[in-house]
Amino acid sequence: LIQVLLPSWNPPEEQKQIRASVFSVVKSIKENFGPGCIKLIDAAETNLSVNQTIAYYRAADAALVSTFWDGLNLVPYEFTASQDPERPGVLILSEFMGCSRSLSGALMVNPWSLQDVADKLHTALGM
Repeated sequence: LIQVLLPSWNPPEEQKQIRASVFSVVKSIKENFGPGCIKLIDAAETNLSVNQTIAYYRAADAALVSTFWDGLNLVPYEFTASQDPERPGVLILSEFMGCSRSLSGALMVNPWSLQDVADKLHTALGM
């Protein structure tokens, strides 16, 4: 699993809390499943080039964009545009994003429901 942590538009204090929470969860996953099971790419500290970003998007079997409110609208489009037509990844998209109406081929998810997120991830990885 590769988790790309993108900067948020939240106030700086909230960003620090979100980042700390993500790092804590990643640490727990590594402790429970082994250090090689997840890689965190912190976009705030790693300057990903456009080519590197496209390479991650193309390599992904699935991408989950789970924002709780409208935002990050370019990421789903960038992911979709980067796909290899011979082996496309599946986009899982928060139903709260404005772009969800124009990306009808994506699996829609309620990010407030952990069961819905888990079910959509399972579906996407089986496609």
